Amino acid sequence: MMLINNTLPWHDAIWLKLTDDVSKLPHAILFSGQTGIGKVRLAKRFANFLLCDSPIEKEACGICKSCKLLEAGTHPDYILITPEEKKKIISVDQTREVSRQLQLKSHIAKRKVAVIYPAESMNTNAANSLLKILEEPPLNNIIILVTNKISHLAMTVKSRCIKIVIHLPDNEIATSWLQTQQSSTSSDDTISLLKCAGGAPLLAETLFAKDFPGTRLQLLSDVSGIARQQSDFSACAKRWKEAGADLCLMWFQGFLADLIKITMVKTAKTSSNLPGLTNIELSSDLKLPKKALNLRQLFEFSDVLSESRKLLSAPMDELLLIEDVLIRWQDLMKA
Repeated sequence: MMLINNTLPWHDAIWLKLTDDVSKLPHAILFSGQTGIGKVRLAKRFANFLLCDSPIEKEACGICKSCKLLEAGTHPDYILITPEEKKKIISVDQTREVSRQLQLKSHIAKRKVAVIYPAESMNTNAANSLLKILEEPPLNNIIILVTNKISHLAMTVKSRCIKIVIHLPDNEIATSWLQTQQSSTSSDDTISLLKCAGGAPLLAETLFAKDFPGTRLQLLSDVSGIARQQSDFSACAKRWKEAGADLCLMWFQGFLADLIKITMVKTAKTSSNLPGLTNIELSSDLKLPKKALNLRQLFEFSDVLSESRKLLSAPMDELLLIEDVLIRWQDLMKA
């Protein structure tokens, strides 16, 4: 018999709790945690398990009618809600449709299962329309919400769900898993990718697929050139947008964290052994203006990067946003 194989080792403990006694499951479950740790994969795996006709050893069998329909994306009792194409929000019409479908009797499975992500992208009206059905979905149906930013989710929604926090895996577990996925990647590159991804293995895997090691070197060149007033803002911003605005700003946050570490220990000239640097070039040969860096200003710029990443979730001109960040970076380095 074929079992569905989409497991991640750092989900094992959570999975055992979820599948221990299905009869005691809550009506609404909220998975939260940072990007790149497999929350959506866990939600879909659990939905598959709940809809499977004949689970084997607490896993979906992969061969029953329900499993085949899920694999084909045509299961009538599985409801997946994400922002509509080219939009960044989940609308009230979408959540009303969820409520409508959950009130109908299931077609072939024992229940209906709805997965909503990213849950924080629901606008106020959408979240409000979901409240009643979250309290007690009819017919023993289950709603699974997934969020990368639980603080952005309405308290009224959070209070109606059983919250399950998915943490970053241990670094050794994450590194081992990533190396099994990317056998052609050297150990040093694997560790570097994992650091760039903030310890999130699936994000690191995505970075590898996007040839991020090469992109990172270009980003280093850009921040160095702009800091020395030798690079063009518009050209750099265009490259960053094409590479992915959020990805580049996430890397910039890591770069700044490295810079803050070096500044705090005040050993920039001899910090080659400083542990934990994502961008080891900062310890030696990265060309930045030779000036005393102000920690307060560095932390303030870190806040600018955080706020800029938040703004990306709203409709806006990403090119102008990146240019503004790079201009502020140059101003910081010449102040």
